[in-house]
Amino acid sequence: MIYIKFIDKDYFLKNNNISFFQKAITNIFYFILPNANLDYDRVVGNVYYWFLEFEDILSCPIREIGLDINLNIIVKTPDKRNNGYWTDLEIKLDYFLEKFQCNKVKQEEFENLWKVIP
Repeated sequence: MIYIKFIDKDYFLKNNNISFFQKAITNIFYFILPNANLDYDRVVGNVYYWFLEFEDILSCPIREIGLDINLNIIVKTPDKRNNGYWTDLEIKLDYFLEKFQCNKVKQEEFENLWKVIP
């Protein structure tokens, strides 16, 4: 298994440049369209740190944990109700290594976060 963490470089852009009108439209879409992540779609924009688990270097993420800027776990997927943000996409490890400043994480650190109930 491979574990990485990175800061979502678009965090401040997502949270500071959204107008009232954009928020209203987004809420309407969330109400009308079915969600892949019933419990997390509305908070995924608040994720500052991502922790991802990969089976190997050629695989897509298996599990993901998202922490807010205060280090509170706000996303932990997949689970029975939620597919996941990154785990629902066909994106391999090399994409994350190219697009983000990733740091390797020990399995123990990831598993300890996974055990926490958000």
